[in-house]
Amino acid sequence: NLPLKMTDEEFKILWTRIHAECEKLGIAIAAGHTGRYGGVDYPMIGGATMIGVTTRDQYVTPEMAEPGDLVIMTKGPAIETAGILSTMFPKVIAEAYGKEFVEKAQSIFWLQTVVPDALTLAKIGLRTGVTAMHDATEYGIWGALYDIAKASGVGIRVYEDKLFIRDDVLKVINAFSKFTSIEVDPYTAISEGTLIATVKPDKADLVIKLLRDKGIDASVIGEVTEDDNIVLVKKNGEEFEVPLPSQDPFWLLFFKTLDILRSRGGTE
Repeated sequence: NLPLKMTDEEFKILWTRIHAECEKLGIAIAAGHTGRYGGVDYPMIGGATMIGVTTRDQYVTPEMAEPGDLVIMTKGPAIETAGILSTMFPKVIAEAYGKEFVEKAQSIFWLQTVVPDALTLAKIGLRTGVTAMHDATEYGIWGALYDIAKASGVGIRVYEDKLFIRDDVLKVINAFSKFTSIEVDPYTAISEGTLIATVKPDKADLVIKLLRDKGIDASVIGEVTEDDNIVLVKKNGEEFEVPLPSQDPFWLLFFKTLDILRSRGGTE
């Protein structure tokens, strides 16, 4: 489903890109539906269902994490949030940091894939090395951790001093937080491109090395427990349970930014 205002030329660019990525990943497009509809708008357009075929022991799901596994995060939080906001509203970035930072901020957009991350992890052995993988989409890092814990019937303990966030992502989040006067926890923000994985302890160092060799930042941020909750251990040793976020801040930032810019007579 496409926005009414999308031109044929814009659609050609979009579909050419989809075709190129499918060719690169060996994906066959079997069927589809294309049309322009009212009520459909940026930044999200379209959707797809993908089906893969493999053997019974060559896949993992979020329900396969086990107590004792270590938890790995790639790239850090809010990748999708920063990438989309920078691309949609470059004026906000330019006002905050100058035009020279806009291109760097917009380059975050291209980090929105976990394919390299997942393929790298798969090399160490599915189930024998990697037990679960899940991308950090809605509700970000905490949402992904909650999904894995809920699906696997386990708990997860996360250590604050092991968490990290990219400097460019943090600058983007801070810019939009200040612009909209909305306080944002980056770890609750949608982050397509970030992979959360659980691995056997004896494989963790190898996983981190392989990821970093590919230029992918990664860290062991915690461990799987026998509990049924998500616990954050603060740097001072204090522990508290992390609830599932009630709302993803991306949408608050997006629509508040849109409203402010429209009130100024523009949307870019």
